[in-house]
Amino acid sequence: MNDAFGNPPTTGFGQAARLGGAAQIASPSGDATMVASGFIIAKYQATEIQRRIGEERARRAYHKMLTKEKARQANHPIPLEKPTATKAKRSRYIAVDVPKDHRFKGRKAIMIWDTQSESLVGNQVYDVATPPPVGSSVKFDTYASQYVGNES
Repeated sequence: MNDAFGNPPTTGFGQAARLGGAAQIASPSGDATMVASGFIIAKYQATEIQRRIGEERARRAYHKMLTKEKARQANHPIPLEKPTATKAKRSRYIAVDVPKDHRFKGRKAIMIWDTQSESLVGNQVYDVATPPPVGSSVKFDTYASQYVGNES
């Protein structure tokens, strides 16, 4: 039985159109935002190994971000009574690379980490055709996240 567009049913591969296969990407400075079509090839359920490695990489990347922020604050103390626009922006979500498995056809497998709950968001792995630049803002589904890559 075909779908509304006359396509045969799929087994989970090549569902970029259903997934909103484009993603918004902003440069590390936050300036230009572009939409990369065909960015997300598919979404898959993560394996136990992908979850474990994703959590390790995300924790390491988040710790590194906090350490840099503390060092920056120590070098340039900002009075508490005067909030400024120069305060470093930190995304609630970060996107980390996870190992690919036999299902993947793209160049990177990515999972999303929530910095507030300090846990992975769901059990989804995004198979992407072209990885975003490290430090850029990328929107996966409804999660605007900062791409940190491998962070090893």
